[in-house]
Amino acid sequence: MAKRARGWEVVPASRRKRPVRTGVASSPPGKKRLRIAKASKSRIRDIILDWKGPKFTWPLLMTAINREFAGDWRPQSIAKHADLQHYFQVTKDRIRKETADLAAGKRPKTVGATTEVLLDRIKHLQRENGDLKQALTENEARLNRWRKNALLNRVPISMLDAPLQPNDRGRSDR
Repeated sequence: MAKRARGWEVVPASRRKRPVRTGVASSPPGKKRLRIAKASKSRIRDIILDWKGPKFTWPLLMTAINREFAGDWRPQSIAKHADLQHYFQVTKDRIRKETADLAAGKRPKTVGATTEVLLDRIKHLQRENGDLKQALTENEARLNRWRKNALLNRVPISMLDAPLQPNDRGRSDR
């Protein structure tokens, strides 16, 4: 039998496939890891960019996100997404600028409720437009890659444009 490092035998074999040196599990039993799906990612982006208030920190943001999704995410799970981290920094800079303007004696312009709603709608549509432009560039790059691969494998364009054959699963019509 191979010699094991000291401390590896502490964890019972029935609990984990891979033992841990300290004997303590990385997460409590029953806790599930939450994935950030595309829909929740866009909602998290909206929460970050629509933040109102004098303070904006990771703990405050995580409280709002966990309350919204009834989850238990940590700041690291949000910060590992580069775009969400960028939105966090943009919002942090915006709030810092607003705070500096208030300290300098500049008063924010008061606008009517209708104007505020319309400005929020414009911001939302601009964000959505930016997301769609990014998706379009990704899809164009994918299409160009497929074209190149088809040409390298001598697949004619007429074959690529041909309709798909219906699935024949060998079933009778009865």
